[in-house]
Amino acid sequence: MSRPRVAISGAGVAGTVLAYWLGKHNFEVVVLERSSPENQQGQVVDIEGPALDIVTKMGLLDEIMAGVTHEAGFSLVDSSNRTFGTVKAGQTAATKDIEIMRPNLAAILLKAANSFDHVDLRYGCKIIDLQQNGSSVTIEIRDREKSLTSKETFDFLVACDGLRSSTRDMILPATERDSCLKPIDCSVAFFNIPAESQDRPYGRCYHAPGRRNASMKPMTDKVSSVYLCLAKYDQRLHDARQSRDIVRQKQAITELFGGAGWECDRIIRGMAQTENFYFEELYQVKLDKWSRGRCVLLGDTAYAPSPLTGQGTNLGILGAYVLASKLVKQSQQPEEAFEEYEKDLRQYVNKSARFFSISKDDKLRYALRDASINQGYTADGAEGVGDHKECFEYRRFNNPHCPDDRELPSFKTNVDAFYSQCLTLALNVLKCLAIVMKLGDDFFDKITTKADPQLRLLHYPAIARSEIEKPGHSRISAHTDFGLCTLLFQDDIGGLEIDAKHTGEFTSAPPIEGTVLVNIGDLMQRYTNGRAKSTMHRVVSPQKVGEDEMLPDRYSIPYFVHPDPETLIDPITLEPGEVKKYKPVNAKEWRDYNTRKNYGLGRDKTSLSRTDWEIEAS
Repeated sequence: MSRPRVAISGAGVAGTVLAYWLGKHNFEVVVLERSSPENQQGQVVDIEGPALDIVTKMGLLDEIMAGVTHEAGFSLVDSSNRTFGTVKAGQTAATKDIEIMRPNLAAILLKAANSFDHVDLRYGCKIIDLQQNGSSVTIEIRDREKSLTSKETFDFLVACDGLRSSTRDMILPATERDSCLKPIDCSVAFFNIPAESQDRPYGRCYHAPGRRNASMKPMTDKVSSVYLCLAKYDQRLHDARQSRDIVRQKQAITELFGGAGWECDRIIRGMAQTENFYFEELYQVKLDKWSRGRCVLLGDTAYAPSPLTGQGTNLGILGAYVLASKLVKQSQQPEEAFEEYEKDLRQYVNKSARFFSISKDDKLRYALRDASINQGYTADGAEGVGDHKECFEYRRFNNPHCPDDRELPSFKTNVDAFYSQCLTLALNVLKCLAIVMKLGDDFFDKITTKADPQLRLLHYPAIARSEIEKPGHSRISAHTDFGLCTLLFQDDIGGLEIDAKHTGEFTSAPPIEGTVLVNIGDLMQRYTNGRAKSTMHRVVSPQKVGEDEMLPDRYSIPYFVHPDPETLIDPITLEPGEVKKYKPVNAKEWRDYNTRKNYGLGRDKTSLSRTDWEIEAS
């Protein structure tokens, strides 16, 4: 049997990891990269979770660790460079345990892929046309250095040449080429400037008025990495990006950040001199299908999550490994391998849909039965006939009602990994709330050492609009959450409404790509003596409705943050003569009581009375 021949468009992280694993299994691999080796750009990236396991299997962990930036964490600073909060590395998405400059990581991965004689890396080469049939793909390649074009035939083609992939445009139908890019109304400039002593060992983050953010991270003793971000649409920046004129882009950024406070003027001076500069309006890539015939998309080209998530590198490494494993098993049927790759990786990205796709009888095997454990499945209608949703609850320490990897492969592993990321984010949200409330950035640390937050996978099944809009019906009725706060991850269907001031007037909270919504809970309202108001919210009919007036399936993942079970929530008074509005409550009793009440799981066994749990009790 002849050796399978594959073309990979793009020598970034995903492309080189794929080249390594295919080369290791005796594929003939040609990697086409339009830029030259000396023009490899990029800033700090991190490696964690399954991606860390993969580079360890490649034998590269020691080399990667030798190149990390040694950033100790990050500090929030004001316009005068005064620190008002610091988070150590590994405790936040802003600074992970393993951070390395992207060009350094790329060099390590390229070296590993090049260790195989049958991996051919060609710089200065770009695909300008492709034609495929049932058994092969013929591509036309332009070699910039040799000033010539040539045609070559491969068994299949993998496109992983970035967010704005030109190869993807040749593979996809014309209707999908532009629609797959979803703007998130955010612009970011990445570049290097000369380092100064205050740049190490902690990165620093400064928020300026007008949704402007300036961040600086240590790279080496001589160079620091800068990120300037505007978290809203700006016509000047859009026009500058479209022009592809770096001078114009730098000028637009100078007008926006010059005189903004902190070290922005120093940053602007450094930006004027740097050659390692990249500016982009941020997008996510959303596609219904990642392959066409013998061509498949990988990494940012297929499923870019946006740099704000910090997951692009990790998803690129994981996707390359999954794709390689499928091709090794089915090298003669690449279309089937592509389908399996997409199925497995989409399940990693969409954790909710996977569980809810199994039969109702199978889901009921994992039914929630005990309020003190509060873990497992609840069917549509469990919280009342007017609500139309089903849930799966997941906890930190005890999950007796959860499918194992034999019953639902990789489900628990993936949810565990996501839960861990949510816990890190939640603890840092609490730290930020403590800073804003002038309680000290470590205020919540002492009551969350044994915290057991609750991850809920939520599915709102497709249903007729007429059913939802009956009196007393909704996808979920108006309520507040009873913990400290909630992190909410939404899909793009919509329907969430909030009543922040409890006036009965609800406002739409449409999903925004790449964001996490934070709701204040009842315990936070009690703890702060009413300074923070719990968020009243509900889910109603979304604007997206099918032609038959059916509401589409909706998925969300709330992460309910609770304190240590023995914590006494005694309202904090800050002003002389301030009266406590609420009686103290034990966190575990509060949680058990509300769970029993919500799910009708029998009589309350706690010492709480109605006047204890009523949020407005005085």
